[in-house]
Amino acid sequence: MRRFTIAAAVLLAATTPLAAQVGYAPEASPYREITAPTSFTATFGRFSKNGGQYGVGANNGFTYGARYAFRANKFIEISLAGTRADLERNVVDPFVPTANRTTGPFRESMIIGEAGLTANLTGGKTWNRLAPFVGIGAGAAFANRLSSAAVDTSGFRAGTRFVFTPHVGTRVFLSQRLHLRLEAKAVFWKLTYPLSFSSVPPSEPFAVPVITNNTFREWTTNAVLQVGIGYALGIL
Repeated sequence: MRRFTIAAAVLLAATTPLAAQVGYAPEASPYREITAPTSFTATFGRFSKNGGQYGVGANNGFTYGARYAFRANKFIEISLAGTRADLERNVVDPFVPTANRTTGPFRESMIIGEAGLTANLTGGKTWNRLAPFVGIGAGAAFANRLSSAAVDTSGFRAGTRFVFTPHVGTRVFLSQRLHLRLEAKAVFWKLTYPLSFSSVPPSEPFAVPVITNNTFREWTTNAVLQVGIGYALGIL
């Protein structure tokens, strides 16, 4: 028994240096702890061109906004964001000759507010200064009443819309407090067309109306490519 104990002690002593070599030394590891519980990010983006089947939905322009986020745990981040989108859209007038039916584009400004839930794929750490993520968001978009509505006599209004915004991207940490945020986002919202789109111009009683299939609602998707500069409001 004594010989077995001595042999085990020698074996343990021999393997201890090898065990110490497994993995990375702390200073050489590609992983770094994310120590900020909250952050504030200023964002700038590009909104893609998709105004729906008739081109009357807001699209094609630039976005400016701000995002506040806090970590619920190492993997989950909760956020609130507000964005101004300076976009454009066409106006379709069903009451004029078909050759002149579509005009524009006209300016259409939108304010988008949303709450988001983001999963950090590397948990509470960065990998080589990168922290990739996926997430979802939901909120509402509000149209500026002083934009294209003044020139649209069809009855179509952007109004207030529910928005759904899945997103994917990564943060690039320049320091513990400062990071870049690179993000691709899809903005889903529904367009509701007026009943006037089923009418024909009085001067062309046999013309084809704008809508021929009695479908007055349409979901559209716009891609938004967004970059932001974020600053940590606190360090754990």
